[in-house]
Amino acid sequence: MDIALVLDKIRPGAAWRMSNTYENLVATWEDTEQTLPTWEEIETAWAEMQAGPTLGERKAIIRSAINAERDRREQGGFEYAGKRFDSDATSVIRINAAVNTAVAALLAESPFTVDWTAADNTTVPLDAQGLLGLSVALAQHSNTQHVRARALKEQLEEAETAEKLVEVETLLEAWKTEA
Repeated sequence: MDIALVLDKIRPGAAWRMSNTYENLVATWEDTEQTLPTWEEIETAWAEMQAGPTLGERKAIIRSAINAERDRREQGGFEYAGKRFDSDATSVIRINAAVNTAVAALLAESPFTVDWTAADNTTVPLDAQGLLGLSVALAQHSNTQHVRARALKEQLEEAETAEKLVEVETLLEAWKTEA
């Protein structure tokens, strides 16, 4: 393990970063208002870093992985009327803009149809009601991902042992492999 990582744990952002020898370290550090770490501080930090991440640090890592999987799934497309549609950020904007137009057409009692491009690059003719249905399917898809992620994060928050964290990680890995 790099001693620089240990020093950074003790004194984040300290002047040691510019020091390539112990003498330069001492001289550089003396120019700051910080004190040099004691050997006890170095040994303690070293032991903590050798032990691996704390329970809290592991929870943060897992929470980030849950969010990443939720986002990947949310933006990975959804099913509607037997077809798969895109749900990346640009597609969501386009769907919402088209829904606004469809609602305006409904309010004006004007006919509305659009040939919407599905994920497989085929077109699907949608009237105003069909486009509203597409939007509802998108919202349900998004909500499903958030509900699943929220449930995992609730289990994560309740986890008080390394074993419980492994259970959450196992559930997350299972989620990642689902279609």
